Amino acid sequence: ALVLSSLCSAQEVAHPVYPSNVTAASAAGLQAAVKELLAMSDQELRDFVPKVNGFLFCGCPNCDMGTQEGQIKWKGMTDPDKAQCRFCGFEYPSDKYPEDRTKTGANFRGETVTYRYYRDAEGNEYFFSGRISYDKKLWLSARLLDLAKLYAATKDPQVAHKAAVLLQALAEAYSGWCAHDDWPFRPKGPVPPKPPFPTTGGMWNRW
Repeated sequence: ALVLSSLCSAQEVAHPVYPSNVTAASAAGLQAAVKELLAMSDQELRDFVPKVNGFLFCGCPNCDMGTQEGQIKWKGMTDPDKAQCRFCGFEYPSDKYPEDRTKTGANFRGETVTYRYYRDAEGNEYFFSGRISYDKKLWLSARLLDLAKLYAATKDPQVAHKAAVLLQALAEAYSGWCAHDDWPFRPKGPVPPKPPFPTTGGMWNRW
């Protein structure tokens, strides 16, 4: 016990524990990466966080290119409500392939969560909005780290505030998401909020 006590009190903790190595040049890059978030009001930023966690795998019913339902990607902040096929360029959601079907599941708060999708004549399912949500959450988590690094470099209170708003919004959204199954070429969807959970699903990602 004496040895443990002396080890624990031998040295004061130096702050910051994880010092930032952001330079002036990289700070400018971080500023550019988060400019859209800094321009949003707090409520706009909260509303931008996906209310469903979405799915990684989403094929393109408009073409037969690509593999493993990896064709569809979020268009990013240039058109944040759209996804696009990397091969044929078709944009989703669309009237040609309407997400007119729904699946529902229960989250860990006992609430009902709805997922919209398109189903073709062969029974294949396409979660275009789900793919947008999946990419958005990953993009936002990356920007959250950018905000933290930028604040460490600039001590700008606006940057710290936006980081706090985004962190809280992501935490609140996460608690309302469903565990789900996400695997190519088979039905996707939420699973009951209790173990055992599928190894091909998850909350944050699909494994």
